[in-house]
This record gives sequence, structure tokens and C-alpha cells, in this order.
Amino acid sequence: MNYLSKTKNLLIATTVSVALLNGVSDVSFAANVDNKTIDSNQQTKATKQAASLKQVMKLAKEGKNKNDKAVHAIRLNTVKETLGKPAKEIEYKGSHLVIYKAGNYELTFEFLSIYNDANDKNPKVVSYNVYQTKATKQAPSLKQVMKLAKEGENKNDKAVHAIRLNTVKETLGKPAKEIEYKGSHLVTYKAGNYELTFEFLSIYNDANDKNPKVVSYNVYQTKASKQAASLKQVMKLAKEGENKNDKAVHAIRLNTVKETLGKPAKEIEYKGSHLVTYKAGNYELTFEFLSIYNDANDKNPKVVSYNVYQTKATKQAASLKQVMKLAKEGDNKNDKAVHAIRLNTVKETLGKPAKEIEYKGSHLVIYKAGNYELTFEFLSVYNDANDKNPKVVSYNVYQTKATKQAASLKQVMKLAKEGDNKNDKAVHAIRLNTVKETLGKPAKEIEYKGSHLVTYKAGNYELTFEFLSVYNDANDKNPKVVNYNVYKY
Repeated sequence: MNYLSKTKNLLIATTVSVALLNGVSDVSFAANVDNKTIDSNQQTKATKQAASLKQVMKLAKEGKNKNDKAVHAIRLNTVKETLGKPAKEIEYKGSHLVIYKAGNYELTFEFLSIYNDANDKNPKVVSYNVYQTKATKQAPSLKQVMKLAKEGENKNDKAVHAIRLNTVKETLGKPAKEIEYKGSHLVTYKAGNYELTFEFLSIYNDANDKNPKVVSYNVYQTKASKQAASLKQVMKLAKEGENKNDKAVHAIRLNTVKETLGKPAKEIEYKGSHLVTYKAGNYELTFEFLSIYNDANDKNPKVVSYNVYQTKATKQAASLKQVMKLAKEGDNKNDKAVHAIRLNTVKETLGKPAKEIEYKGSHLVIYKAGNYELTFEFLSVYNDANDKNPKVVSYNVYQTKATKQAASLKQVMKLAKEGDNKNDKAVHAIRLNTVKETLGKPAKEIEYKGSHLVTYKAGNYELTFEFLSVYNDANDKNPKVVNYNVYKY
């Protein structure tokens, strides 16, 4: 065979080998692809079912059941692989039940019995339900009992009598006190200012259940709570300036007073007594105890007595308010107690004055008091030798200029209604605006021969005030009365 023939045969053999190799390779690749697709589909199905079961569990913990039909395609093993070991797994009336705890609820899956030879050993879900547990039903009752107890109430819910000792403790926690007393087992809880006590049969009697049901329960006000209530009532009355001298307060100790009413405004020793004083609005509430510095005495003594006093500031404020009240009536009884009141107290009590001036070595503070002015006189605060917060030297009530003029105008109107005109010269100092502010809108207002006339009805008469014209640029726009007259209709 020549060289060309050998080369040709070699090329043919190589081509066949490559073709055969490619064929095998393609078959193997196709097989691998098919297997991966199957595995992927199976994984997707399992993932979806796991997600469905987790969603069912999530809703069950909220007490919800949306009855997802897709769950009915899930098998027993998948449920247990996804949700773990069940709390309970039983056969019941031809069904296989798998029960899980779901917070305050139970989630139960029902399958066909796996003990029936005719059935699948890994059956699909027939149905599933969410139930409130007995303990969950009882827990709200106990919590409601506790809520009412904190308000001092006991509605004696009969359903509570079916609840057992362990459930009470699991729901309400560790009790403040747990004792045996006269053949009963008592469990006591703190409930704000009250105590909530559950009574059970003794758990130390061999004949009795070790987890007995509630026999009864009661709400009691604690000693501390009673005393706190008494102290708060004393404070409430003190703020009204009252003292009913509650004898029960005499059993209360110093520490309880301070724990209940807080830090006192003043705490002193005085003549062998320990005095604790509280602010009570415009009054002071003082508790007296035996001295705590006497070694022979208790360091936490009981109340000996308590009293309510009007503070100096309160007395002075009351005096100033009375002075203002009388001033508004144009009255001044000249209360000597006011002379002991200082400038700052006057301003704190009556507020910012309408006017505050220095006049001839005196400091004057003036307040509006209705139609009057109330003026307090002090020594000058600008004299270095004087107190900067001086006491009242005197006080007086004055009728204001506006008030005097208003009174004059009202008297003029009164006389006009009787057809009388005494022509009070003081009226000539009154301006147009004051006339209208005092007597109201006139019946007629005209300009006549260079005068401005304002006329009012006065019964069967007319009262006319004459002013300079308000339309003459040279004149005042709020002129004084030139004269006034009374005319019969």
C-alpha cells in the first residue's frame, strides 16, 4: 500500500472514532440533564410544601386557619420533617392525628390511619384545624381576675374554680407568698395596692390532688395600701384647708408618710418632736412624731398628730384679693394686715400693674379695678438706704377720670329724661369719643353752622351735645363739649 492510501485509511478511522465518541457523549449528557430536571422539580415541590406548612403554623400561632387546599397534598413524613416532632401523635376513630403546639393554640393534622393495612403508610393530609388550648382559655380568665384585682374588684368568676394550681402559677408567675393555712393551700399575688389570694385544698394531704383546682379567690387591700389611701385623703382635704383628724393616721409611721407623700418641704426637730411639713396648695400639712434623735425613741415613729395651716403667703394673697374685690366696688376698708405685705408679693398676687412710678420719694403701684384704680404706696426702691422689696405704706382706691366722666354723663342723661338740665360744668371737659363710648350710638349726628351736634333720645326729650366741627382741619377731631341742652320733642 502506498503512502497516500495509508494516510487516507488513517483519516477515515479517525473520523469514525470521533463520531462514535461524540455519540456516546451526547447520550450521557442527555441522561444527566433529565436526572437534574427531575431532582429540581422534586426540590421545588418539597420547598413549596414546606413553605405552606410554615405559613399554616404562623397563622395557627395567631389563632387563624385559612384552610389552604394545597396542604391536603402534603404527606405525613413531610409534615414531620418540616415542623419537627409533634407534641402528640395518636390514632383516634380510624384517623391518625398529629398535634403541634402553636403558641397559645394547637395545630392538628388529620390523616388516614397508618395502622390499617389497606392504607398508605405515608398518607396525605385529610384536614387540619387550629384549637385554643384549655390552658389558653383559662389564662385570659386569670388575667382578667388580676386586672380587676388591681382595681380592688372581685367579680368571682365561677370559671376560675375549674383552674388548677399549676395553671395559676404558670399564668400569673411566681406568687409573692405561698403557704398552708388551716388545711388550705394559699397562693397570694401582689395586685397593685391590693393582694389577690387563691385558695386550694392542701397539697400536703396525701388524700388530696397535688395539683388541685381553685376553691375560692379573694382581693384584699394591703395594710400599706390602706395607710396610703388615708394619707392621700388627708392631703386632699388639706389642700381645701380642712382637717378631719382621722385617728387611723396615728398608726402610720414616719417612713410610710414619706414614701406615700414624697420628700417633705421641711423636716425639723422642735421641742422634742420631729416635724415633717408638706405643701398642700395654699396650705401646709404638718405631721408630728416623737424625736428620732432621742436614743430611747423609735427611729421610725408613729404619727402623734397632724395639722393644717394657712401659709403666710396664702394669708397675704387672700388679703390682697379682698382689697381688690372691694376696690372694684369703690370701697376701701383699709385692712392693717396689708401694711405687712411686701412689693413683690403684691405683684405676684395681683399681676403686672397698669402703672408703676416713683413720685415724691414714694414708689406707687397702680392697678385697674373695674371703674376704679387701686394704688399701693411703698418707700422708694431707688433710694439706696431703703429696702428693695419694701412693705406697703398705704393703699387707696380712686375713681378714674374716665369713670368720673362716665358718671357725669349718666347723671346728665338721667336728668334729661326728667326734662331737667343743671348744666354741669364738669361735662365741658368731656370729649366727643367719651360721650359716644358712654351713651352709645346717638340718634342723630350732624354738622350745623360750624358745629358738630350729637343728639340722644332721653324719654320724651332730646339731649344734644354741641362740639366744634370735626370737619374743620384747624379743629381737634375729638373735641370737648362746648355746651349741652335738653329739648322736648
